[in-house]
Amino acid sequence: GSEMCIRDSSKKNETTTIKTNAIKKVSNSKILYLVDGKEVSGKAIEKMDTNTIKSITVIKGKENVIKYTKKEYDGVIIIEMKKNN
Repeated sequence: GSEMCIRDSSKKNETTTIKTNAIKKVSNSKILYLVDGKEVSGKAIEKMDTNTIKSITVIKGKENVIKYTKKEYDGVIIIEMKKNN
């Protein structure tokens, strides 16, 4: 499978690795990243504080991706953030 690393900004030199078996060769695929419904870059994902993530959903297959965008993507990674109370 493939992996995506997210750095925890609150802890130096520590990363969280998310195994994404659903999307092979993430580095060679065109992936749409959505955080709370807004498109963000892969670089923004890498800088996220993992303690603020509520859930991550991986959508694969162009036929499923069309529900989220009309652009050509191989998959969508949807991240929902924890809400501040």
